[in-house]
Amino acid sequence: MIRRVAKATPQERRAAIYLMLRHSWRFVAIGAVAVLLTLSIVQSIRVDALRQAVRDERADSAAAAQRAVDRSKDQQSTIDALADQNKRLLMACQQSADCLGKVPPQVIEGTPGATGAKGDAGRGISYAVCQANGTFIVAYTDGTTTDAGSCRGQDGTNGQNGSNGSAGQNGTNGQDGAPGATGPQGPSGQDGRGISSATCGDDGRWTITYTDGTTSDGGDCRVGLLG
Repeated sequence: MIRRVAKATPQERRAAIYLMLRHSWRFVAIGAVAVLLTLSIVQSIRVDALRQAVRDERADSAAAAQRAVDRSKDQQSTIDALADQNKRLLMACQQSADCLGKVPPQVIEGTPGATGAKGDAGRGISYAVCQANGTFIVAYTDGTTTDAGSCRGQDGTNGQNGSNGSAGQNGTNGQDGAPGATGPQGPSGQDGRGISSATCGDDGRWTITYTDGTTSDGGDCRVGLLG
């Protein structure tokens, strides 16, 4: 891969970067969809639980109403039994005067009462939503709302660190670059010091005069006579 990138043209490199960015956005989108699906499932579970609670409450109310009807029927049966007993005693007393003082009071059945007024409408669930701060809000059909608790689970434990990958192979050395262009000419150097003149003085010594105006002793300029 390193060799391919090193030998790729600028257009190929830009295309590779574009493909990597494009695929990375897909992974981000998939992660976002997964989070939204999870929140939707949690919200659906909460809504189902609340609906089941409402159904249970309605079932309990219906059971209580049925028990009240059953008690009313039992009371009516007791009243009917007492009425039958009184009728039998009255028929027996018509033939004997001894039981006239022993006859219990006669039960007179009244007419049924009027139907009661219609009860208030029940309160249903309009919708439930998990807010961004993690609070589960339930809205009812009467316009009221309530906080149903948290709709987010606890944070999971941190995962273990992955193992280090193996080192990649060294790439081949690149080719030497072409020689660079000739640089500009440098500034002129200082003039050298030349010998202007050499004079043999009366003292037998050479006096060397240079072009920069300086002088120096050049040694003996006379050779002694041979004896």
